[in-house]
Amino acid sequence: MYRSLRFNTLIGQERRAIKLFLILLLSVILIFDYIIIRFVGDGIGLSMLLPYLFLYLLIPVAFFLNKKDPKSIKYFFFWGYLIVCFIAEMVVFWNNSTGYSGGNLAEVFFILFSPIFIDKKYYHNVVTGIIVKYLLAGFLLQDMVILLPIALILIFAIIAYIILNRFIQYIAALNDSYNKQFELTLSSGMAIMNHTIKNEITKIQYLNSRMKDSIRNQDTQELDSTLNSIQQATNHMLSMSNRLQEKTGEITLQEGAYSLSSILRSAVSMIEPNLQKNNVQICQEYSTNDDILCDQLQLQEALMNILMNAVESMGLKDGIVTLRLLKVKKELIIEIEDTGCGIPSDIRSRVFEPFFTTRSTLNNHGLGLSYCYSVIEKHGGTMDIHSEINVGTKVIIRLPSQRIVHMQKSDRDEVAISHEQDKGLAG
Repeated sequence: MYRSLRFNTLIGQERRAIKLFLILLLSVILIFDYIIIRFVGDGIGLSMLLPYLFLYLLIPVAFFLNKKDPKSIKYFFFWGYLIVCFIAEMVVFWNNSTGYSGGNLAEVFFILFSPIFIDKKYYHNVVTGIIVKYLLAGFLLQDMVILLPIALILIFAIIAYIILNRFIQYIAALNDSYNKQFELTLSSGMAIMNHTIKNEITKIQYLNSRMKDSIRNQDTQELDSTLNSIQQATNHMLSMSNRLQEKTGEITLQEGAYSLSSILRSAVSMIEPNLQKNNVQICQEYSTNDDILCDQLQLQEALMNILMNAVESMGLKDGIVTLRLLKVKKELIIEIEDTGCGIPSDIRSRVFEPFFTTRSTLNNHGLGLSYCYSVIEKHGGTMDIHSEINVGTKVIIRLPSQRIVHMQKSDRDEVAISHEQDKGLAG
């Protein structure tokens, strides 16, 4: 798919370059050569007009080749022009006492504009073809005057080569950068998946021990609740896996109308086992209940990651996480505040960098906050962090009010039923 996309892009660029090339070439021919030779020339212009008329006759052929093989158009026009031009010059100057005076602006155009195709083969064709034309003309007409146009052609060829070489180096640098970005995107996608799996496996391990206690105590209600939590965790991993498989590492939103407070409650529910394991209390304060246009899965995953960071920042000591949702002017604001260890000021500016982590273990990949930041940014929002050592950290997420979906109560109920059915199908 990657190679096919790049091939189609190159073909598209070739077509655009051909279009620009032909418009400029035919304009140059019409304005300079035709007008000067026809109205200012000394009467030998009629035969010399044949190459230009020939080029105009090639326009329908260009339309045909544009659909079949656009790369061949530039060769077709150049060699067609050069051959007809050479024949016309031989007709005009053979046994002509005035001497050879070939050369025209079209040839200069062919040379100076050859770099736009980023094609060394075409460049070599143009330069070699024009020089060979003059050498043949000089040999057949026995006229050394061809040395002057050859010298000028070489000067223009050097200028064109410098431009072409610079274009090629620039394209090579862009291609190298794109390949590195593609590799990083691929590895980022896998790291995001690893991050999700790590969180859910940690949760399942805790739920497993809790399930054993429920069986031992014959507490069927607790056992049923634990099994539901395990099912939630596995469904979550499966959903993230499917989304990342579609387009690895690149965040694409699949938007719908969802209750933001419900997304927050769901995120809290998903990390409930981790809260119990770390003896962390969570306080939820929701002052609004708006539906917003969002990607429910991606937004929930981002909020879970932030909440997990808050829980893990408190270690094994008891702590409190406060989750707030409020509407202020033209923004919906989500605040996640913890009483953890805080983030040192010297690394606070780097927490959104991909692969940066303050916890140097095999289980931490540094994708959490980078992923969260990307998700919020994709939703048109912002994400800020305020932290103080041994006091805690507050993450502030702002979403634009334009994402609020205004629905009637009946529509809201219908959406809620639809979401419940989706959860049922996922289970």
